[in-house]
Amino acid sequence: MKPVLQKPSLRDKLLVGHFGTTAPQPSALSDPLEPVQVVLTLDQMRPYNLNPRVKKNEKYDEIKDSIRARGLDSPPQVSRRPGEEHYTIHNGGNTRLQILGELWQETRDERFYRITCLFKPWTSEIFALTGHMAENDTHGRLIWIERCLGVAQAKALYQEQDEGKEISQRELARRLKADGYPIDQSHLSRMEQTLQYLFPHIPNVLWNGMGVDGVRTLLTFRSNAEKAWIKLIEEKGPAESGVAFEQLFSTTLSVYDEEPEGYVFSHFKDDLIGAMTDALRENDVTYEHILFEIEVAQDPKRAAQLPANSPELPPVLPPSVTGIPGGQTPPPPQQPEGAQPATGTLPITPTGGKPKSPPSPPDSSGTGSVVSLPVSTGGLTAVSDIWAIYPQQDSIQALRNLADLIALEVANWAGVLDHMRSTQDQGLGFTLKRPETFKSAVAETTWQLLASLSANSPADDIQPIAPDDLAELLIQHLPDDLVIKVFRLIRLARRAKELNGEK
Repeated sequence: MKPVLQKPSLRDKLLVGHFGTTAPQPSALSDPLEPVQVVLTLDQMRPYNLNPRVKKNEKYDEIKDSIRARGLDSPPQVSRRPGEEHYTIHNGGNTRLQILGELWQETRDERFYRITCLFKPWTSEIFALTGHMAENDTHGRLIWIERCLGVAQAKALYQEQDEGKEISQRELARRLKADGYPIDQSHLSRMEQTLQYLFPHIPNVLWNGMGVDGVRTLLTFRSNAEKAWIKLIEEKGPAESGVAFEQLFSTTLSVYDEEPEGYVFSHFKDDLIGAMTDALRENDVTYEHILFEIEVAQDPKRAAQLPANSPELPPVLPPSVTGIPGGQTPPPPQQPEGAQPATGTLPITPTGGKPKSPPSPPDSSGTGSVVSLPVSTGGLTAVSDIWAIYPQQDSIQALRNLADLIALEVANWAGVLDHMRSTQDQGLGFTLKRPETFKSAVAETTWQLLASLSANSPADDIQPIAPDDLAELLIQHLPDDLVIKVFRLIRLARRAKELNGEK
């Protein structure tokens, strides 16, 4: 007997799944070719992942309160990469998207979840990146290192378009301008140097907000210090330890990244020159010699006033202030052949011949001018002569630099360094603020002495120093090398008053 076939009922037909097809189906409708408003949910949107801005917006809380109270003042701009499901924030707006997500989680208010946006057709990755950079720059939101990293990312995208071909700075500037982010070529050079020489060693200092002025000062000093190092190596021979300049620079600089808020350029400058001095000490190179070569590298016009050979600065004497055998008088410091005589020293003829008058020892009768007081100290700020002011030091700015370094070392010894600040445009190059309490009477006396010499510390904070306290500081407590440096500081203060026309 044959089985009876049952015809499918209408109900069975309706319960059958949809008819399949082998034809390709688009995953979504094509995006509009012109800007148009669209309504999107938070689930459909993503922040722009190459946004150069990394640090949190300083006004984040204010923006959040504003959006909570009144919503968005303008619709965020979005776009979509070809083939992607989600929309991407276009030309700034990552912060607002993050805030909307937080408000939706906190309130479950639909107005923070379903957003009216302005859709713009996708152009290219580089166009999206430069759009975000330009938008952030318009509002002054990008810090220097964020701009550097953003431009580096743009350069990488251009090279990817060119199949890895290297791009010159001029070409990079041209392309960025064409894509809506004009930038000066000199800025591009400084950005590349920042990423090459600074970012590997002080990332936290840069993320802490070091601006273009601070970067320019640091890079300029690095260049001049390297020139001085190369010149001294050629003249005096390589460092006995074999250390290279880049190693000295990176090691010295990276220390400041541990506490980025404590970075001060003048302190780093002193540390690096001190490290260079230690490396070349066996080659009879002094702190002053290195400082001189750096200043010449900074101002090449000075080199034209000096002979072709390197300047002979005062020799380093044995570590004794009065250790001149047999009652002999200390020789006057040597100077560059043809240089102008240092203040407080005897003139020397341009041809390097005999002095116009024989050198005489420092006058101790109180009736003549002191010529020179050769000494020798180490530490952060080596001093080879208490009295002589050399031509390269005989300016207000140079005196302030030297005075600031000496005061820094004395203040550090006394434990009052936290209350000292460099001021290269005022007084003697530094100022001190009176602390609420002092660790000791010696610390207070030292603070009073430095504040008095600074010529720009708050007058109300400074009290007269009792003679007995000053005598006790100089005779009993202050180390020998710092006694010498205090007298050198007094000499610098006297010369600064002379240059300022003060009596």
